[in-house]
Amino acid sequence: MIKFFKYFLLLLVIVAAALPVVGSYLIKDKLDIQVNKLRANGIQVKESIEEESYFSSARHYEFLLKDMDDFAHYINARSNKKMSKEIVRFLEGTLLGVDLKYSNLPFIGDVSIDIYPLFLSKRVSEDLLKKDKDFYKYVNNFLKEKGILYHLDYNILNEEFKGYVKDINESYTMKNGSILEVQLLNATYKGKGSLRAPKVLETNFKTMKFVAKNSDEEILMQMKELTSYSTMESKNTYTSQAKVESMSFVVKDTFIKKTKLEVKNMDMNVSSMLDGNKAKFSSHMFMQEVLLDSKITQLKAEDLNYDISFYKLDKIAKKELEILLSESDTSKPFQTFLKVKDSFFNLMSKGVSIDLRDFSVAKIKLDGVNLEGFSISSKLDIKKDKNFIKKMKFSPIFLLRSMNFNLKMSVSKKIFKKILILEPMLFVTKFYIKKRGNNIILNVVLNKGRFRINGKSIFGI
Repeated sequence: MIKFFKYFLLLLVIVAAALPVVGSYLIKDKLDIQVNKLRANGIQVKESIEEESYFSSARHYEFLLKDMDDFAHYINARSNKKMSKEIVRFLEGTLLGVDLKYSNLPFIGDVSIDIYPLFLSKRVSEDLLKKDKDFYKYVNNFLKEKGILYHLDYNILNEEFKGYVKDINESYTMKNGSILEVQLLNATYKGKGSLRAPKVLETNFKTMKFVAKNSDEEILMQMKELTSYSTMESKNTYTSQAKVESMSFVVKDTFIKKTKLEVKNMDMNVSSMLDGNKAKFSSHMFMQEVLLDSKITQLKAEDLNYDISFYKLDKIAKKELEILLSESDTSKPFQTFLKVKDSFFNLMSKGVSIDLRDFSVAKIKLDGVNLEGFSISSKLDIKKDKNFIKKMKFSPIFLLRSMNFNLKMSVSKKIFKKILILEPMLFVTKFYIKKRGNNIILNVVLNKGRFRINGKSIFGI
């Protein structure tokens, strides 16, 4: 019995001693597999350094984003979001530093990862050099000091992760006197699942701010207190919600003077789900207050609400449109617009139902005048039509029998009066409207090719 107990203790000691070695090889094998995948998909390993002790290991890599087309294809095939062509072009040639630390005890502790750009791409660097040599040096020094750094702690066992983005609070004066300011504070994130396509992702940050200004011009973009939460079962089934305390956008130049757009307390929700070959997409947004202040006008809107759903979307046509939108080329806007338009018409030709449950604003104040508010809801059913695109290009009126439409609108008399001033052709609707208190009521129905407004036929059809 004692002898057996000694053997058992000896076995425990041997296993305990072997655990760090085994753990090291387990994690190392996982890392080597991932690095080899990167090598096969457009990434060149410029440097690889390993440091190992008995209980822990560390690795340093330098990855050159050599062929971003290959790498983007690899990422896009496994991710819920697509990498745009502009980002692909910007990143190609960028050198990234990656530091990893992990315990050699298997499944104990997280893998700690730091990711940071070391050098910008050759194209971006050459552009900076031409514009301002001193600014080019400033940016390079900023990157060498790990000015942009993403930290991540990843648990291999349960695939949970958490991390942060290093605070950025920089200001620089260019040789022409222009001032650049960048601020990103208290940015954190956490989630679960594969890092390429996490099943759950939560993001928070306190402040994000960008300013570019000189004596005559200014651009300011600022966002405060953002919280977002997403769950992603697949590319077609996901939910995402976000809250923002405030957003500001300011533009100033010698022509338009100063224009300011500010949004307070904004909530957004987006969801998508798949049912066989058909998809459903829903979007909801609420803004407590919207302020627009410019040389031309001053606008204040309170309690803006928007809630819409698309049903019976063809899965394949929807995917084609999403890919086209994600890969759109801004250098060729007209060609891109034509492709997107044709893809959208193709999606509509498969049949779709659109339900605008609510589009409303409780109060609108325009140039100091209180116009009150409005509320709109509508439903649109488009039947499947293989000749949809031909009819749309020749004359959309041929599509009327393929559609059913029901719109209900309640708008204040003050707003309706403003609309008639801006669009005199809508004066004809005065013969069909109903009045209810201080509001104008409209119910527009299209059924079997016939239009009716508040029960009355329009244009004799």
